Amino acid sequence: MGKSNKVVEVKRGRPIVYKGNVERRIVSLVKKLGASGARAVLNTEEATATISMPTVLKLAAKHGVTLKRGRRAA
Repeated sequence: MGKSNKVVEVKRGRPIVYKGNVERRIVSLVKKLGASGARAVLNTEEATATISMPTVLKLAAKHGVTLKRGRRAA
């Protein structure tokens, strides 16, 4: 029996929670409402878990969404 020479990639840290369709929904809400608005909508819909602002910003940056600093003009 010979040894296999496959290299197994070990991912460090916590596993990704928001992926797939949920990630796409979060990014689309950030595009439409901004980070604070998207977080407010998601936290009212998902009563079991709340999503943090750094997570929303990280997903937006991952998908290339650029956000302006400060509040939106009314």
